Amino acid sequence: MVLAGVIGVSSATTAAPADSLSKILIQIVFFALLVLTPLYLWKIAKVTNKVQLIVTTLAFILWIYTLGGPFAVWGIYEPKVAAVLLTLWSLVVPVVVRPD
Repeated sequence: MVLAGVIGVSSATTAAPADSLSKILIQIVFFALLVLTPLYLWKIAKVTNKVQLIVTTLAFILWIYTLGGPFAVWGIYEPKVAAVLLTLWSLVVPVVVRPD
């Protein structure tokens, strides 16, 4: 969210940014953080459970979707869908993914 603010993508609105530089930067930041999420968990936090790495990475994607970000740029962001997905994700993951 800090990087989105620096780029000029407000968390107060889910609309796509108007200028092309902000559109490009928000996509670069998204993909960089998408790659860094499992790497950080694996290398720094020492998470070795592959299911946890996958679920956390998918949760990151969903979290970004709820904010709009690159999904708004790509024209596939729907706030109602985001709310439903976030709610279902929060309820389903603990039921489906069991601790070792």
